[in-house]
Amino acid sequence: MRKIPGFMAGLMLSCSMLTTSALAEAEEYVYKENFTGSGLLYDEFLAADGQAIFKWWGLGTTVGGEAENYEYMNTDIDTTIGKTDQKKSLRFLFKGVEDGKDSSAEQRFRILKSNVSVISVQFDLYIPSNYYHRTQSSTANNKFFVLWSGNYGTRASLNSVAFEYWPATVKGGAVGDSVLSYHLGPGDQDWGHKIPTATPIFGLADRGKWVNYRIEIKLSEKDKNNGFIKVYKNSAEHFIIENLANYSSTGNYLDQGYFLGWANSGYSQDTAFYMDNLKITLDEIASRPNPPSVELQ
Repeated sequence: MRKIPGFMAGLMLSCSMLTTSALAEAEEYVYKENFTGSGLLYDEFLAADGQAIFKWWGLGTTVGGEAENYEYMNTDIDTTIGKTDQKKSLRFLFKGVEDGKDSSAEQRFRILKSNVSVISVQFDLYIPSNYYHRTQSSTANNKFFVLWSGNYGTRASLNSVAFEYWPATVKGGAVGDSVLSYHLGPGDQDWGHKIPTATPIFGLADRGKWVNYRIEIKLSEKDKNNGFIKVYKNSAEHFIIENLANYSSTGNYLDQGYFLGWANSGYSQDTAFYMDNLKITLDEIASRPNPPSVELQ
């Protein structure tokens, strides 16, 4: 296993399962990043079994022969704020623009492990003290977290799961707050944006604070309605959508994604989000109860 600062992809074994036959069953593919370095590392990260499982995207290098674009690397490691004592985090800076203009800041990544249809993502996000979701005469929805496979786009992708935040006023909420939608695209279908709750994903009480988010996703199996998406905010259920039939016969997996991204609303002032304590778990849901374990690296 390659050991790289800020990263852990390990083989987790229960103390009661330290047998040869239990190794495959106990294997986990986990990427952890606390952003302790001077910048993101763009190497391929390996699990204990030698599989490449994760790679940050955006240094002009290639993955599988496909050129990567520098435009996707518009985040930086900030050394003034962090969830832990290290005072470091990944900064997403949305530059202030005039009304009617868009803003953008995102960090892309690739899931290198094949056939991933179950994924759990957890992170702390600092909500800016000057956060304000302005409305526009046109659309004002902004990207929060997006996963897909194949080409980019809801209909163009093999399968996709996207989350976007909208002005809370669309659900009768307070001006300046935001509510969260989910948007599914299995195969060449577009299931549209759905906003299950009026509870803000970014509210007045969140400004100037760290908020913990956890997102759990499962693509359904063929001929089954067993897909789901689950979103938690500070460990509390934000919304849960179950019994989804979002299987795709053209490719039922997820291998690309990004955090935050294009903001159709734009921001009137420079607005910076900060991410820390990122954990991505592949092939299983990380929030399940775990027995006492030891870590083999």
